[in-house]
Amino acid sequence: MIQPTKIVKSASGDLELIWPGKPNGIIPIKLLRDHCPCATCSGESVILQTAKPQKIFLETPGRYEVRTIQPVGNYAITISWGDGHNTGIYSWDLLEKLSRLSAALEAQEKQKLRQSHDHDHHDHSGHPHDH
Repeated sequence: MIQPTKIVKSASGDLELIWPGKPNGIIPIKLLRDHCPCATCSGESVILQTAKPQKIFLETPGRYEVRTIQPVGNYAITISWGDGHNTGIYSWDLLEKLSRLSAALEAQEKQKLRQSHDHDHHDHSGHPHDH
């Protein structure tokens, strides 16, 4: 697995991954936390049949505030969050998947905006304004 050469918090507060030989990855902090891989956040496997954590857990103060980022060996990082949570281990593989997911979601949003704009433009074209 390729290891990022650097991980920085961007000006917008997102996590930016600098990969050797390929484009940088950007993961919004909210996406990072919402995909925390620890058992508490992701649900305790199929045995306990837990799908999602409770809403009350999702809305803790400081949930989307990064306090520290620590390396775990040379294969992952762990993040200490503003609400005290720190048990999620984010492997390079997971970080790369999240950056791809982030890029896909962003492209989807842009596509929606474009379609919405085209639709609005279409509705108003050919109709003279009454002034």
